[in-house]
Amino acid sequence: MSMVFEQASGSHVNWARGVVGRRAVAEDAGAYVDRFLANYNVASYKKRSKVALVYMCFQRADMVREAFPTVLNNKGIDEVDIIISQDGGPGSMDTFPVDLQGRAHTYIKHEVNLMPGQHHYVIKSLVFDVLGYEVLILVEEDSYINPHAIQMLRGLIDLSLKDTTVGLVSINDLDNSMLIDQEAFNAGGLRVHIETGHLWAYAMHVSHYKAVKSKIKKYYDVIKGKDYRTLDAPPLRDAVQGLLRAEGMPDNIPLSQDSYLVHSLHRTGYIHRITTVLRLLRPLGWHGLHFQEGEHAFYRIFGRRMYEGSITKAPFVVAPGSQEEQKLKDTCIQRLHRLYKHYLGRNTDEGALNAYLSRFVVNRLNGVELAHNVLASDEHTNYMNARMAAGFPEEQQ
Repeated sequence: MSMVFEQASGSHVNWARGVVGRRAVAEDAGAYVDRFLANYNVASYKKRSKVALVYMCFQRADMVREAFPTVLNNKGIDEVDIIISQDGGPGSMDTFPVDLQGRAHTYIKHEVNLMPGQHHYVIKSLVFDVLGYEVLILVEEDSYINPHAIQMLRGLIDLSLKDTTVGLVSINDLDNSMLIDQEAFNAGGLRVHIETGHLWAYAMHVSHYKAVKSKIKKYYDVIKGKDYRTLDAPPLRDAVQGLLRAEGMPDNIPLSQDSYLVHSLHRTGYIHRITTVLRLLRPLGWHGLHFQEGEHAFYRIFGRRMYEGSITKAPFVVAPGSQEEQKLKDTCIQRLHRLYKHYLGRNTDEGALNAYLSRFVVNRLNGVELAHNVLASDEHTNYMNARMAAGFPEEQQ
C-alpha cells in the first residue's frame, strides 16, 4: 500500500499529488516515519491557516462515515486546514469513505501500520516541525462531535495562553450534564489537572509542544519499529516503564502515548488543562488497544449522549472561587438532591454531597456512573419495593 499525499481543492481536483513508494515494502515502521518526515513535500503544501485540524483514522469505515461529517459540519471549519491522516498496512481502508464535496483538505494514507503510538508522533511532528502550524486540533475517528466543538477548542486554546500552567485543552470525556445548567455553561471551560480525562479531541499550542518535544522523541525512540499491540507486555512494557522512571514519572501509570504526553507536560510545569464543562462529543468506539471490556461496560462508564445544542457565547474559563464556580456548585447540589429524592426518597447526605462536589469542580465526578450506582443500590431497591407495596401514594394525591 503506497503512502499517498494529496491536497485537494474544488471538486476533488488535485493541485498537488505525490506518492512515496509504489508498493508496501518490508520496511520497519520506524524507518518509514523517519523517511516520511524527512521527505515530506513542503514546497507544494499550501497552508491557509495557523491552525491544523487533524482527523486520525485507520480501518473502521462505517464509523468514519458517521463521525467525520460532524467534523465537516462544524462552525468555523473553513478557518482551519483539514488534514486526514489514515494509518496504513493490512486492514486499512482502501479509500477515505467520506466525500468532502470540494472542501480543501490534505489526505495522507500511510503505507505501513504505524499503530497509535507512532501515528500520534507523526502527526505532532508533521504539524509543528515540518509544516509550522501554531495550533494542532486532533480528533480521533470514533468521536461524533458537536457543531461548535472546534470553535470551543480554538477559543479555549487562546485563553490557555494567558495561563502559564495550562498545557493543552480538551473536550470533556465525562457526561455530567444532568448536574449542570447547560445553557448557562455550554461555552464554559474548567481548569483541571493535566492528567484528568482522555484526549479523544484536544488542542495543543506549538509552545507547549516545543516544551516537551525532546521527551516525546524519547518515547518515540522506545516504541519505534515495535509492535505497539504488545505495549502492556515485556519487553516493550519494561522498556517504556524504564523510560518513565528515567523521566521521573511513576512507572505504574498507563503506558500509552497520551498518558506519556500529559505526564511530560506535568513534569515541564504545565500542571493543568482546560476541559469543556459539557461533553461536546459522543464516543462511538467502545473497543480499542487499551480498553478490552465489552460495549455495555464502556457505555456504563461514559454514556451515549453529548450536548447537541448551539453555543452562541464566547468561550470562558470557570475560575476557582468565582461566581461562575459557585453557580455550578449550587446547581449541582440542587440536582443531586433531586436525584436522591426521586430514586431514594431522601436528600443527599452531607458526607456524600461534599465528596461529590469536591470531585465535580475538578472534573473527577462521573454523572453517568453516579446515576447507575444510585439505581443499582440496595437502598433504591428497598425504596421502590416500599413504594410499590404502598401503591405509589404520591401519585394518588
